[in-house]
Order: sequence, then C-alpha cells, then structure tokens
Amino acid sequence: MRKLLLFLSIVILAAVVRPAYGAIELSLEKAIEMAKANNEELNKAREDRETGRDRVREARGAFLPTLSGSYNYSHYFDIMGVPVFDTVVPDGSGGYSLVPHNYPAKYKNEHTFGLTASQVLFSSGRVTSYYRAARAGRSASEHNYARQERAVTLQVEEAYLNALLAREALQITRVSLENTLKDHEIITQRQKSGLGSEFEVMGHAVELNNRRIEAINAGNGQKLAHNYLKVIIGIDPAEEISLTDSYNEAFPDLDYEKIHGQMLGQEPSLRALENLVQVNENLYRAQRADYFPLVAAFGSYQYSGNSDKFFTDKKDFDQTIVAGVQVTVPIYEGGVKNAKKNEAFREVTKSRLELSRVRKMIELDLENTYLAYVSSLKELEAVREMVQLAEKAYGLSQLRYQSGLGSLTELRDAELSLTRARLLLSKTMKDVNLNLYKIQSYTTEMPRSQP
Repeated sequence: MRKLLLFLSIVILAAVVRPAYGAIELSLEKAIEMAKANNEELNKAREDRETGRDRVREARGAFLPTLSGSYNYSHYFDIMGVPVFDTVVPDGSGGYSLVPHNYPAKYKNEHTFGLTASQVLFSSGRVTSYYRAARAGRSASEHNYARQERAVTLQVEEAYLNALLAREALQITRVSLENTLKDHEIITQRQKSGLGSEFEVMGHAVELNNRRIEAINAGNGQKLAHNYLKVIIGIDPAEEISLTDSYNEAFPDLDYEKIHGQMLGQEPSLRALENLVQVNENLYRAQRADYFPLVAAFGSYQYSGNSDKFFTDKKDFDQTIVAGVQVTVPIYEGGVKNAKKNEAFREVTKSRLELSRVRKMIELDLENTYLAYVSSLKELEAVREMVQLAEKAYGLSQLRYQSGLGSLTELRDAELSLTRARLLLSKTMKDVNLNLYKIQSYTTEMPRSQP
C-alpha cells in the first residue's frame, strides 16, 4: 500500500510539472502587445479615432469655397414642330378664334457647360462652432483610445499576475507534496523500528492524499489561468504558453499628492469627458447661431450652344456669368430651432455632470488603490517574516519527531502552516504588483515597473 502511494505521488508530480515543449514563451510585454493587436474594443476605438480626424477635415471644408462643374446635353425630337396658337381667323358666327400653326424646332441639339462657386462670408459663428466641436471630438476619440489601451494593458497585467499566482501555487503545492512524501517515509521507518504505530502511518496517508488533491487542483488552476490569459491576448486556446516573467520585486515609495496631480492632468477618461463637454458647448453655440443671418457669396459661369449638328461650332455658343450675395434670415420655422437649442443645452449640462461624477469616482479609486498598495507593502514584509518562521518551525518539527520529542500532529501542522504561509506570500506579491500597476495606469509620466 505504501509503495503504491509513493508511486502514485511521483506520477502526479511528474504530470503537474511536466514542461510544455513547443510552448509559446510569453513575457508580460509580449502579452500586452498581442492583446493590443487583437482586442476588438481597442480596434474599434482606433477606428473611432480615425473617424474623429476625418470629421475635422470635413468641418474645415466649410471655411473654404465650394466649386462644382456640370454638363448637360439635350436632343429635341419634335419632328412635327411645336404648335403655337398665334393666328386669328373668323369662326363663321361673327367671332374669331386662334388657330395653331406648327413651327419646326429651331435646333435639335443643345450643349451646356457650367461652373458654380459659393463661399460663406458670415455665419454668425455656425461654421466656427462646428469646426471647434469637431476638433474637440477628435481629441475625445484620441483620449478614448488611450483609455481603452490602458484598460487592455491593465486587464493583461492582472491576467498575467493571476497566471503567475497559479504557477507559484502549483510549485508550492508540489513542494508540499514532496515534503509530505519525505515525512511519510520518516513515519514509515519509525513504525518499522517500533517507534511509531500503524495508526500514525494510516493517518499520515490521508494527509498525503490531501496534498495530492491540492496538487491536482493547483494544476487545474494553472490551466484555467492560462486559458483566460490566452483569451485576453487572442491566442488559440489549444496553444501552450510558458510565462517567462516572474513577480516584480522593486516597489517604489509613492507620493500620493504627486500622483494625484498627475492623474488629474493626464487621466484619459477625464480628458475624453472634458473634450466631450467642449463638443456639446460648441454644438450649443452652433444651434444658437441658427437664429442669426447667414451671408454667402455665389457665382456661376455657363457656356451653352445650340445647333442642328451634334458637334456644335464654337460660334453657336453663348456665355453667361452671374455673381451675387445671398443673405438668409430665419423668421419662423415652427419652433424647431428653439427645441434643438434646448436639447443641445441639456447635453452640455449632462456632460458636465458626467465629468464631475467620473472625476470623483476616479479620485476615490486612486485613493483606495494607493491605500491598498501601502497596506499590501506592509503585509508583504510581515508575510515574508512569517514564511521564515514557518520554515524554521517545520525544520524543528521534523527533528523533534525523528528524535521522539514531537508528535505527528505537530509535524503535520508545521508543514501545513509553511505551505499556507508560502501561498499567502505569493498572493500578497500578486496584490502589491497589481495595485502598483493600477496606480501607474493613472499617469503616463510614471514609468511602469517590469517583472
């Protein structure tokens, strides 16, 4: 029975730590790059950014003159002529009536070439407001892209840290299983020497099974963490990955007031909402400008000719040039302009309220993350000391049990405390790294720590 347990444990250890040959070596930076290339939301934000740039070009065009050309060809088929009522004859009853006469069409072919140009001279601020709204919209789309890029980066960082945690948990449970196997050998030898009982061997076999189950669960946990990371970065779930990085262990001292100031000046979500406020304010100004006159200059040039021949001679063409100024003054439109103006004003109010709400939420999140970072740093120091003590305690418990001074319960509890302390240390390292990444995501001036 004992040999069977030993054999099964060795097989499980080999299975859960088997190296992945041909696996994709994945650093954190490489994972972030792959996610940026494959993330659908980020690609959509990239398209929105390009759309914002095109809208600026479109709005800029309203400042420039418009010029259009035209050509028209007409062919007349009135072979019988055109009836014209222009002859007066007696109707036989003392009166007169008009009699139609058919006159043949003078020309069969007509060619007309034209150019038309217009230029807005004064729009009461309409054109300028729409242009400023387009520029603010472009900036908003660029900041929104930066916001989405930051979100993707943070999502990958968290998934990568979870995968590191799963890897550490697998290694720790593997070591725990190895320690329990060694302890089981000690217990078995003591029983053979008459210093222990069969009950102790059987009781520890149960503990050995528990460690085996923990190793299996840790292996499954690593697979799940890897699968989620592969989904985030766009890798085929069938591919195997190997993490090349480990936890970052360089943790800087942070000045909250400094990072808070940087966040307020650079945080892309706030910058995008500030630009959205500008968009709505300029659209509101444009709606108000609809109450005032619009002045535009226009001009046209027409070159037309008529002939019985399809290819008209140059002498058959005439030129017409027209130029003028058009003034459009709104008088009454059924209340449409007033309704649009009110709607635009409400959009301004809503965007300002949203900016205020998001600013408060981001400031709260930054403060909470900073406090969690400071707290997790202190916890990390305490947990490291806990692991050192647990390692010493486990070593002493082995010596005490071998010399007959300690109990099996003491040995088992010491090993279990060491395993839990190591797992807690790994989780605390993950929490410190994640809190640091979150803080760094709020400002572009602060360099991101590398694992």
